Amino acid sequence: IAKRYGKPQSAADYCEKAQLINYEGIRAMFEAYGQNKFLSTGVIQWMLNSAWPSMIWQLYDYYLMPGGAYFGAKKACEPVHIQYDYARHTVAVVNSTYKPVAKLTAVARVFNVNLHEKFEKNVPVDLKQNASQILFKIPEISGLSRTYFLDLRLKDASGKDVSTNFYWLSTEPDVLDEAHANWYVTPTSRFADLTQLSNLPPVRLKTSVRFSKEGGEQVARVRVANPSQKLAFFVELKIVRKDSGDSVLPIYWSDNDFSLLPGEAKMVTARFSTSDLKGQKPELQVGGWNVE
Repeated sequence: IAKRYGKPQSAADYCEKAQLINYEGIRAMFEAYGQNKFLSTGVIQWMLNSAWPSMIWQLYDYYLMPGGAYFGAKKACEPVHIQYDYARHTVAVVNSTYKPVAKLTAVARVFNVNLHEKFEKNVPVDLKQNASQILFKIPEISGLSRTYFLDLRLKDASGKDVSTNFYWLSTEPDVLDEAHANWYVTPTSRFADLTQLSNLPPVRLKTSVRFSKEGGEQVARVRVANPSQKLAFFVELKIVRKDSGDSVLPIYWSDNDFSLLPGEAKMVTARFSTSDLKGQKPELQVGGWNVE
């Protein structure tokens, strides 16, 4: 964490940086399997959750709070999905459904840390059922900042997003020490430099939420918009009990820990049991890496 994102300055800072590493690590594992599932022998996720309060090995924690690893896995396992291969620098699409999907367009954009666009490519895509397809390679790009971003979109014929994916990358990539690898770990001899993320300017988002009852459940429909000219990075939404401020758990978000480019808006939903409010009203809390 310290070598990739900078030395944590507090327990809260440590946890925030850990969520980033969890998200990108678990996402990469499931994406690698999705792209190569017909050539691989399988994938093992250790582990789903913690049987006691712990800071390691969990998609959601002892208190049933989903973390970065959970949403990274959820993103990677979308039925129709666009993704990036860290090793080969290629963009691929994965169709895990049993129906072909036609007339799609894949869009890849590369941005410097200040959001100056350095590369864009659009290609048409027709996907066979239960298949993966490598589309193109991201070329070497001159003038990139040390930390930069890759935004991927898979759009249908009407221009609606079918899948979105956002990567934070470095011109100084991780280097694995294959010579000292064993059956359970491959050491890293050099770490990617993502420390420029710490200098992202603050962003204030516009949000609205509507709560409704559906049987014994509550549904929160949340709209999050980024009206600024800056990146809103790793936005985190929470539903809490208004009086106590405690998180409502368990909770099922359609998406979370996402990023918003300038002018971008997103609709997400959350479902939770009315009984878990314990007689209090629900309230939305909005945070994130650089979100005020």
